[in-house]
Amino acid sequence: MHQKTFLHDWAKTRDGKPGISVRQHLLAVTCVAEELLRHFPRFCTIHGIPGSIVHFLAAVHDVGKISLDFLQKSPAWLREQGLEEQAHDKNWPGIYHRWHPLISQESLQLFLQNLQLPVESAFMWGAVVGIHHGRLVKAYTSRPFRSDLHSKPLEDERQQCLREMWERCGSPALPAVKKEDTRLWSIAGLITLADWIGSDEQFFPADIELSEDELRRRAEAAVLSTGLGLPPMCTGLSFAEIFSGNKPYPLQQMVAETITGPGIYIIEAPMGMGKTEAVLFAASHLLRQGQASGLFFALPTQATSNRMFLRLAQFARIICPKAAPTQLIHGNSWLLDDLKELAVPASPDAGDKGSPLSTDSLWFNTTRRALFAPFGVGTIDQALLSVLAVKHFPLRRFALTGKIVILDEVHTYDVYTGRLIQHLCNELEKLGCTVIVLSATLTDTMRCNLLGLSGENEDAGVPNTRITGRVQDKKIKPVCPPSRPDVQVCIVHASEAEARQQALDLAKQGAQVLWVCDTVAHAQNAFRSLREQADTPLPLGLLHSRFPFFMRTRLEEIWLTRFGPQGTRQGGAILVSTQVVEQSVDLDADVLFSELAPTDMLLQRLGRLWRHERAGRPLPAPLLCLLRESANLEELCSMTANDIKKTLGDKAFVYKPYVLLRSLEQWEPLGSLALPSDIRPLMAATYADKECPPGWEDLADEVRGTAAAAKQLADMGANIWQVALEDDAGLCTRLSDNEDYTFVLCRADTGKSICLLEESILVVLDKKGISLQAAKHLHRNTIKISSRHFAVPPNDTRLDSCFIDGCILVHEDGRAEVAGLKPGRGLAWDEQLGIILNKEGV
Repeated sequence: MHQKTFLHDWAKTRDGKPGISVRQHLLAVTCVAEELLRHFPRFCTIHGIPGSIVHFLAAVHDVGKISLDFLQKSPAWLREQGLEEQAHDKNWPGIYHRWHPLISQESLQLFLQNLQLPVESAFMWGAVVGIHHGRLVKAYTSRPFRSDLHSKPLEDERQQCLREMWERCGSPALPAVKKEDTRLWSIAGLITLADWIGSDEQFFPADIELSEDELRRRAEAAVLSTGLGLPPMCTGLSFAEIFSGNKPYPLQQMVAETITGPGIYIIEAPMGMGKTEAVLFAASHLLRQGQASGLFFALPTQATSNRMFLRLAQFARIICPKAAPTQLIHGNSWLLDDLKELAVPASPDAGDKGSPLSTDSLWFNTTRRALFAPFGVGTIDQALLSVLAVKHFPLRRFALTGKIVILDEVHTYDVYTGRLIQHLCNELEKLGCTVIVLSATLTDTMRCNLLGLSGENEDAGVPNTRITGRVQDKKIKPVCPPSRPDVQVCIVHASEAEARQQALDLAKQGAQVLWVCDTVAHAQNAFRSLREQADTPLPLGLLHSRFPFFMRTRLEEIWLTRFGPQGTRQGGAILVSTQVVEQSVDLDADVLFSELAPTDMLLQRLGRLWRHERAGRPLPAPLLCLLRESANLEELCSMTANDIKKTLGDKAFVYKPYVLLRSLEQWEPLGSLALPSDIRPLMAATYADKECPPGWEDLADEVRGTAAAAKQLADMGANIWQVALEDDAGLCTRLSDNEDYTFVLCRADTGKSICLLEESILVVLDKKGISLQAAKHLHRNTIKISSRHFAVPPNDTRLDSCFIDGCILVHEDGRAEVAGLKPGRGLAWDEQLGIILNKEGV
């Protein structure tokens, strides 16, 4: 059909004209892949394959560009080849329009079939190269591939290229694989990264053909410039040298002695026993011994990630001073330049363009790329996206391969996210990772699920402080470091009015008082009431999510520092907060006031009490004041499910009502608590199966039903053969009945420009696009509001490119306007309270 021999194909263009050949690009990417394997020396060992297989797959990833479907996209090429008339007459655009990754996949599959590789294996290896633009291009099939009329043109040329590259790489024998083989996608991630780097025109110009030796030299320079890989570690560092002269607790020493190689480990210990330092000390040994390629510390929230960031950055500078800067990895990390500057102090290498220290903001500038940094901290969503059917999941999977992955506060997640964490742990274990799970309040069920155990309570009678795990599919014998002596916590129960007066009285006596609420509205009301009731000036703070980002980060820094281990104790203070303070935050309060929450959350909140040894506290013992519900336990036992929800109020939207009832059942009679000894009995009693009143049983059925559905949804999400979603972390890593809308707070909105709340900064809305700096200003002024408060979704499209749904106009008198709210709802603004959502009857 097409008699012309295509001597001059093209892979890249420059100014609309054909540039380098496909072969040149394939060789460049192969050289980059070879260099990447030198920077990640454990990769082939972990995957059980020779490097030649990776080289070959990289060398053929774009063989699909040798096709009429791709080549005709350049009118200049058609003119040069004298094919314009033929392309027009034969309707090439209408016939040949397949995507080049699909052609690469099918041609490789055909090549491997001809080498007598089983059909399924040939398909899977083809999929490894087909996904290099981030999405699977063909549904799974076990049928062999056969050329048809549309795929035949230039198929011989593609097969010739495949054979040339195969022989160049030593004619590697690709092993038989199944579609469940997790190695495939990590390899695919490496090829994607090699393609990205091999397409960087700073090193590989689009219009200059280079020798293979020159390609190798440039590949070495290109990979070096990214800061990828782990530089040499400092050797022989003691615990005291890493952690400011402190001696290790027994737990910290025993964790380092137990975690000696890849596997899944769970460390359960009461709050405040130094679990973070324990795992970092163990990590330093693994990194120094070459058993890990880096470290990623995953936490539940952005706020806790921000707090951990500086700690991890300091740790990394001590043990590996030549590594690229520690990365903060979550959806808003790009707004925290000030925090990042604290983590990267002035360095003699800072101005050296060849130093990784100067390139982190250039190369590690997306959450996908940031995961490749040797040291990173962020939200767990970033890791979960490696096991979900989202765009570029293989890239994330490769980024985590061989690393130490620390999952903190795993008890905080719902059934859906918990199930995804199980998938994550299983996949990471296969990828040679050391997965370390930290918790103070893990349930037996969750532990068994993470370790793949039968579910029987095999560790009954084992102390609260323990290290369990699984290495090479074998359970390790539990290690039980000595726990600290029990601390008696005094518990009182009070109405909100009684609690407010008690909090103010204790603060006057010099106490650092922490007041934790379940919702933003409750926190705002508590703060407002305390402010009005205080008869003397008193430091009073409020933390929640309805402050704009620029205020929220400032308030968190002020109050988390004041209540931190080095905080000043000059006089009492009260901090009112939502749940942001209950996880992975080193707060040290004298007294805790708390609304009802699930037992594990209440125990986490108690972990902020008397966290450090400190003289001169105004109370003889830690004190918890638990706020009473509007109905007592006996009254709740006689209610219907709907009445129970109404009685519990807004907290029933935050936590499962049944779990709240079972928690109340345990906490209402308590007058004291011995920590840590009482942790496990309390958890067991809260979550054990038992007969309950009819209204409670109805709520229990809801929990069981939603749990089963959540597990099914999580399993579906982890099926990577479905259509890939965009990799928005909130899209598929958390399950919620209501999405959040993002709004920017502004003082004026002309339609063409917005005057922001922060310092009245003016942002011009240019149709051609919004600059990065303008986008930062916009996002620093954003808040989120649940969609359940809106009758219709916001339809302001001006800020779609910034993923902002609309504007909230803030007036000088405190009124705040936004379109689409449900009848009876309104917004207001207060500098001390943030955005207030008013509802009728509230």
